[in-house]
Amino acid sequence: MTVQEYNNFTGDYTGSVKETDLAFVPHVSPDRAESALFSSIILESGWSESTTQLQQDARLWQVGSGRKVRVVLQVKLKLGRISKNRFAVLSINCASPRGTSKPPEHYPRLFISSILRILLLMCWLRL
Repeated sequence: MTVQEYNNFTGDYTGSVKETDLAFVPHVSPDRAESALFSSIILESGWSESTTQLQQDARLWQVGSGRKVRVVLQVKLKLGRISKNRFAVLSINCASPRGTSKPPEHYPRLFISSILRILLLMCWLRL
């Protein structure tokens, strides 16, 4: 897992610069010594970013990378109005290399601990 800045987007997104919150970068080449140009899984999160802005970020990652970014996990963090509990809305955006995309899957009102468990499981499965 790495956090890094990308500025190699293509098409309508040429010139865009974006930093990952968290990313899984596959190793390529026969000896798996080189990193891919883009991460295959990106995590975008935010308190202040709107849901619309997070969706636009997902499109930037997937379309601007030529569909090399296959999955964008978006975590919109929120504070409950009455209970003041912190919770999150998880959205999963998947892209196909052929250019087709499924509509995002949404999982509303997850507690932060649930999101952390999902991320830890992903890290463990990657090892």
